[in-house]
Amino acid sequence: GCGQKGFQENALVRAKGHYDIHCVHLHDGFSAYAAGILGKCFPMRKELGVTVPWYPNETALTTVNGAEDGVAKAVWMKIVWSWAHGAASYVWYNLRATGWDPKDSEQGYGLLEADFHPRAGFAAFSALAKVLSGADFKTIVYERKGRHVYLFRNGGDLVVMGWDPFPGKVGLVKVKTDAREAVLVDVMGNVRKATACTGGFVLELTDLPGALVLRAATFAEADETGLDDVPEPNTRKI
Repeated sequence: GCGQKGFQENALVRAKGHYDIHCVHLHDGFSAYAAGILGKCFPMRKELGVTVPWYPNETALTTVNGAEDGVAKAVWMKIVWSWAHGAASYVWYNLRATGWDPKDSEQGYGLLEADFHPRAGFAAFSALAKVLSGADFKTIVYERKGRHVYLFRNGGDLVVMGWDPFPGKVGLVKVKTDAREAVLVDVMGNVRKATACTGGFVLELTDLPGALVLRAATFAEADETGLDDVPEPNTRKI
């Protein structure tokens, strides 16, 4: 994105043949980010005949107004979604904050504080890297009504990742697999044993992204039958 109207269109056409990637600058939350890519970027690329890979090279959220948790969730959502939609790579802008002013959105960018102390976003990125480093994207299992489920292969393991847009509610996805062991990893990297079901394990979909890691699995098939139903509220004591 650029402030000057038509800048990107002109640059993509007039410089065609002289660039290897198409860089995209787009901040905002996950829903707006995905909508912008699908609704404007991809149609523009198709219309202009741009075939080189797209590369989100400046995307993030600011932590002002208490958005630490929102940033952590967006790290998983935006990186995984971009990967699933063919991005050549991904850059989260930026790594280190420039200051501590709680009212300055620019100083709210950064996975690390200005003194290098980690924010929640850095913990989320570390957790995601641990789950997906060395992985290959396999397929989009489900993308509808804001709900997202993706499948990756990481060595001998299969990783099913997903989230659900309804805060405070839980959707359960049954994943059929030949894996005999599986764990759930949350957005902060906490690991716990996955719930077993007949022929597989259960992935919990909440507004916090999570991963179901299937150990030594050769296949994984997600049962989508219940995904269009609004899940029952998940109430618990605080």
